[in-house]
Amino acid sequence: MISMSVDNLSSWRFTRLRWICSLLKSNQVWVAGGALRTAIDPTAEIADYDLFFASKDKADVTIDRLKQLGWKLVFECPKGELYTFKYRGIKVQCITKHYYPSAEALIDSFDFTVCQAAYDGWTLTLTKNFIRSVKKKRLMINKVTYPVATINRISKYKAKGHAVTEERLVEI
Repeated sequence: MISMSVDNLSSWRFTRLRWICSLLKSNQVWVAGGALRTAIDPTAEIADYDLFFASKDKADVTIDRLKQLGWKLVFECPKGELYTFKYRGIKVQCITKHYYPSAEALIDSFDFTVCQAAYDGWTLTLTKNFIRSVKKKRLMINKVTYPVATINRISKYKAKGHAVTEERLVEI
């Protein structure tokens, strides 16, 4: 695991990440996953910002805060596991299916190494395989918890130009 300050990263993408994190006014809330690929690949497009939490309380406070700030709730999963908000063309998803004690535990839960990064407004936590996967546009499997979801995500990443080998597909 690598943890680093991102004070020297001043791209507009990290400015937006800092802004989203500053709105939340909370620790133990992380922006994680695909949006952070831009730390390594500035050409990567950001479809949305996925938020993960250390506890239900942190999630509830964040969801309430987004509503108070005028973010529009455009989708709420009937099981209460996903809340999607939009504001000025920015899409944020609050993912509440699981809670994580740390950024390291969070990124270790991801299926692909290309998603293994988390940012809390102060610290960027990632793996060496994250950097390698993003630079080479290769889908490397970390772990498969939900095989159907992982297979669906393979299609999404292939459309973005990422390669996956036959042996990786057999693993799933």
